[in-house]
Amino acid sequence: MEEAKTIKILICDDDPAFCKLVRTYLRSASEREFVLLEARRKVEIQDALDKGGIDLILMDILMPEKSGMEWLEEIVKKKIAPVVMLTGFGSEEIAVQALHKGAIDYIPKDHLTGDRIVGTIKAALEAWKRKQMEAEIKKEKEFSENLIDTAGVVIVGIDLDDNTILCNTKTEEVTGYNKEELIGKNWLKLVYPVATQREEVSKILKSCLDGAQVKAYDAVITRKDGGERILSWDTTSLKDAYGETRGILCIAQDITERKQLEQELKENRDYLESLIHESPTAILSTDLSGNVVVVNKSVEKLLGYKGDALMGKPLSMVISGHGDLELQNLNSSIG
Repeated sequence: MEEAKTIKILICDDDPAFCKLVRTYLRSASEREFVLLEARRKVEIQDALDKGGIDLILMDILMPEKSGMEWLEEIVKKKIAPVVMLTGFGSEEIAVQALHKGAIDYIPKDHLTGDRIVGTIKAALEAWKRKQMEAEIKKEKEFSENLIDTAGVVIVGIDLDDNTILCNTKTEEVTGYNKEELIGKNWLKLVYPVATQREEVSKILKSCLDGAQVKAYDAVITRKDGGERILSWDTTSLKDAYGETRGILCIAQDITERKQLEQELKENRDYLESLIHESPTAILSTDLSGNVVVVNKSVEKLLGYKGDALMGKPLSMVISGHGDLELQNLNSSIG
């Protein structure tokens, strides 16, 4: 069993008799050990807050020098500890204001009982713990969302019905749709309007639901304006805290420009090879080892061999017996 933690409580009240009563009630609480620190003046309160290590603060609304409400605002702003306000007769309206300003709870001083103060302290500590956990979860969620939103890749989450449940700024940029147009809409129907292509992509995505991971799958999507982009997708299943599959996470690089450059390079290479192959001048090229790697039609005609028979042969062997050939070194090879 986990050992009960000693609870350090700071009571800020200028009435010694009331502080004594609170101390008596806390001593009678057998299930928890409470340590009560008393502070009656401004300097004493500030000193206690500066030292830290306080689990809960009981703050009288009517404090001298600096009001309880002023202390509350400062404590809440610095997130020092949970605050329970102590109110006098007719101060309920002020107590409600204190709750709006961040107090966890309040206790009317004229209705104080042992059970009431111990129960309020326990509830306040639990509420504070829950509030801190919620703040931490919110912080982590905001960090994750910011990380996703600023990523330089397309990130899309879809549920089991292919509806978009997550997308980032890059997704908006690439697809031309804004988040309001994407979230809740069928992702496949939006970016794969052609049924045959949509069915093909759907099969690949569904395989992720069975545990498969798809890597570097290239697919053309259709933008909102009708333009097309080529994306290379990595996909995996989305699971909840219980390990149940709830959808699919898709991450993609926009490789449109790269594919266009690859196509241009291929076309240029094919054009150059065509020029070489059809040239009336005999053109032959070797690698750094002197073996033939390029032969055009004119060389085949001149030597009487098909190109396949010459490829990979040493140049010296190819020109053996053809001493009348004049060779010009172009200091280049074409592969």
